[in-house]
Amino acid sequence: MIRIIAEMGLDGSFTLTADGHARADRNEDGRDLVCCAVSTIMGVLANSCAQIEDVSTVYHSRHGYAHCAVTGIPEDLWAEIHSRYQMAVDGLEALSVQYPQCLEVSVIE
Repeated sequence: MIRIIAEMGLDGSFTLTADGHARADRNEDGRDLVCCAVSTIMGVLANSCAQIEDVSTVYHSRHGYAHCAVTGIPEDLWAEIHSRYQMAVDGLEALSVQYPQCLEVSVIE
C-alpha cells in the first residue's frame, strides 16, 4: 500500500510524501498503473511549482518513495501554490477512493 501524507506547515509550506507500493494488478506492459498515477501527480506538482521563481521546490523520488516540498512562499503567491497543492491532494484522494486497497491519504493541516 502507498501511504500519502499531505501537510501544510505552520509556516505556509506544503509537503507531499508518498511511501510504499500499490501492489495493484499490472497492465500488459508490466506497469502498476496506481503507482504510475501517484508518481505522475507528484511530479506534475513539483514541476509546476519549480517553474515559479520566487518559491523553493524540492523533489526527491526513488523506487517506492517520493517527496515534494514547496517552501519560502511569498504571501502574494500563497493562493496559487495552495491551489496547485490542493489539486494534487484531490487527485490522490480520488485515486484512493477508486483503489482503497492500494492507497491511503492522510491530510495534516
